[in-house]
Amino acid sequence: MSIDLTHPHFGMIPIEYIVADPNQPRKTFDEDALAELSESIKQSGILQPILTRPVAGSDTDVEIVAGERRYRAAKLAGLTEVPAIVREISDAEVAIMQLVENHQRADVAPIEEAEKMRKAMDDYGFSIEDLCEKMGVKRRWAYSRLQLLQLAPEARAALTEGKVNASTALLVARIPVPALQEKAMSEILANNGRDGTMSHRAAQELLAARYMLDLDEAPFDPADAKLVKGCGSCQECPKRAGNQPDVFTDVDANTCTDPDCFETKKQTHFKIILTKAEKKKIPIFSDWKEMQEQFPYGTTVSGSDRLWGLQRLVNHSEMSSKSIHEALSISQLPKPAAYLVEHDGEPVPKYLKIDIQNALEKAGIARTEEQQAEHLAELEKAAADETDGSRAPGPAIPKTRIEETIAAAYDKYHQAVFSAIRDQLQPAHTAAVYRAMAARLAVAASTGGFYIEISNDVGETYDVDLAQHAEVESMLEQATDEDVCRLYIEGLLEPGRVHSSEIRDGEFVPDEDDSDMVSLYAALYKVARIVGVDTSELQREAFRDIETKPTKALAPDAAWPFPKSKE
Repeated sequence: MSIDLTHPHFGMIPIEYIVADPNQPRKTFDEDALAELSESIKQSGILQPILTRPVAGSDTDVEIVAGERRYRAAKLAGLTEVPAIVREISDAEVAIMQLVENHQRADVAPIEEAEKMRKAMDDYGFSIEDLCEKMGVKRRWAYSRLQLLQLAPEARAALTEGKVNASTALLVARIPVPALQEKAMSEILANNGRDGTMSHRAAQELLAARYMLDLDEAPFDPADAKLVKGCGSCQECPKRAGNQPDVFTDVDANTCTDPDCFETKKQTHFKIILTKAEKKKIPIFSDWKEMQEQFPYGTTVSGSDRLWGLQRLVNHSEMSSKSIHEALSISQLPKPAAYLVEHDGEPVPKYLKIDIQNALEKAGIARTEEQQAEHLAELEKAAADETDGSRAPGPAIPKTRIEETIAAAYDKYHQAVFSAIRDQLQPAHTAAVYRAMAARLAVAASTGGFYIEISNDVGETYDVDLAQHAEVESMLEQATDEDVCRLYIEGLLEPGRVHSSEIRDGEFVPDEDDSDMVSLYAALYKVARIVGVDTSELQREAFRDIETKPTKALAPDAAWPFPKSKE
């Protein structure tokens, strides 16, 4: 056969004249799919011609531009010639044609497609916009595809081998540190010991929690360009999500994607704090029990502590739930009395409670003792005027002193019940207590944002630091069922503080919309009955000095959202 293939041509071409393109972006072909296509070709032939172009320096050879699958299947089918088109096509045009053809196929390997896109940009000067227009894709998709090229070798292998899909691999590719990529991918593949690979959603949650850090919550100043030499400011860093919006389309702008750098800055910041503390002769402790030898429990507070533990707040209902650091600016805070170094190295400032009280009074957030006395006198006078009818009509008066006193009595009562439960718990009670606690936990967890917190006074009863997981695990290995049950009680049943707004007609009535609080007090009383605590006697003792006592006992079981036990 004599065919001039150096010029445009259409017709049957011997298959021996056709050569594959060494720069073809597609390197992998599904063998089963090729076999199926080969059988189809045996039956019906090749319905769409293969597109080729002349090979420079050859009179016969042509190079495949589009249709390599058909070419391979034809060889499997034993064909000696195939229908083909020969056309003069530039390298740049070939690159785009192959990208378009492969993109239209469902089984193209994501990494191979990304490599061809990058090659087209590097070799022929195509912009990301050019590729989007030619391939008919959106800018976000194109950036996501190209981001896969940032995968570290092991993470890339997981994608190539089909262990993870492209969307999950993209989550890993956005981590800028190769070692962290490989660590993240290994966690995704391990899937916490479960069968199969972690789902995309689970992987997203994992990476958000461990590898995407909120700069708004950073203990250091993200704008400090001199904190760590060579690291610069977080605000201008390319590893900040907001500085790569096309890559981090679903991530908050002020997110750090380099946990190693974040940790370095954090630890450097901690060292600076401790160095300054040493110069100012401020005590530094690494063990809270050691600190309490110098600063007894109740004499110090942390910036995260809520204001409800302080006295004489001007606007109790609004301010009591705020933390000290939320209420007072840095300039308003007193000098720390000590620093307690946490397990992660963070030096937590501890302030004398009296100093914080004084700072609140100076800021106008709390009243002085003199101002409080005047305030209470005004309330009592207003209450007396309202009682004898001499008070002119007007807006409702604030809470009276008796309601605040009753609230304090309920606090005393609840703490007494809680302490009695801890003291009277016996091995025979554990099964029934666990059932009550399970109900309590279910309600608490359903409210969202629930977490177990052991107070310092409870923690003092243990020989281990309850904030140290390893110590707790070691303790539990030796603990009896009764000990474990007691730990559950201390984590789930410790009563909160009663506010005067919850005193109605002389008795404590928790807000029925606050299902967590309702379940807490219902469980407290239920467990008290199980272990045999005489709550009526404890209540009488707590209210002994109050003339206006509750007219009836609180019955939280009425609001308990679970069927009453048959116990």
